[in-house]
Amino acid sequence: MTMTGRQATGWHSWRLTAPQIQNVYLEAQVQTRDCSGSDTYGLVVRAPDYDSGRGYYYGVTCDGRFTFGVWKDESVVDLIGLTQHSAIKAGPNQDNRIGIKAEGSRFSLYANGKLMQQIEDRTFDAAGNFGAWIAAFRTAGFTVEYDQMSYWKLP
Repeated sequence: MTMTGRQATGWHSWRLTAPQIQNVYLEAQVQTRDCSGSDTYGLVVRAPDYDSGRGYYYGVTCDGRFTFGVWKDESVVDLIGLTQHSAIKAGPNQDNRIGIKAEGSRFSLYANGKLMQQIEDRTFDAAGNFGAWIAAFRTAGFTVEYDQMSYWKLP
């Protein structure tokens, strides 16, 4: 799946799918194209519906940082602000395997097989839809390709 952030305004564009799942490990192989700085892509979990944007957002930036937030009202609120991590391959034309484990109120964030951080939050405890997202902050036409997105239900 190819996603493009047409304008560098920071607008979050997402695509979600069924089934609704609660406890899950979700992973995708993602390749960046032309990008810079804080252009962001990532995974969405526990989205209660397709249209509102609500849910948890795990993101990786072109310059090698990650973030985790929750969209519960009008926009995403950071639970983990932008944080640099050596597990993320920075720059354009890079492949990163990103994953999020949502188990109860605990979320574990992975890049290229390495656990980067864990956090707890109870905003969305119920099962929800999952998918991918993109936000162009610096590069109009920022494009990523999602490949091999998989999920595993947790007991």
